Amino acid sequence: MAETSQERNADYWRNKAEELRTKAESLGSAEARLSLLGMASIYDSIASRLEGKGLDDEPA
Repeated sequence: MAETSQERNADYWRNKAEELRTKAESLGSAEARLSLLGMASIYDSIASRLEGKGLDDEPA
């Protein structure tokens, strides 16, 4: 499966992480909140890796 430019863009993953954090704030369940915050952390890691490899600036 070919990657799209969106999948390689660090900003995309940072935005997804922020969406999860926002959603986590509205949840009543601590377990669900922690799950979403954990996923947000993973998305931030993906973004950091992309930035470190310079892939977020490559054309599609």
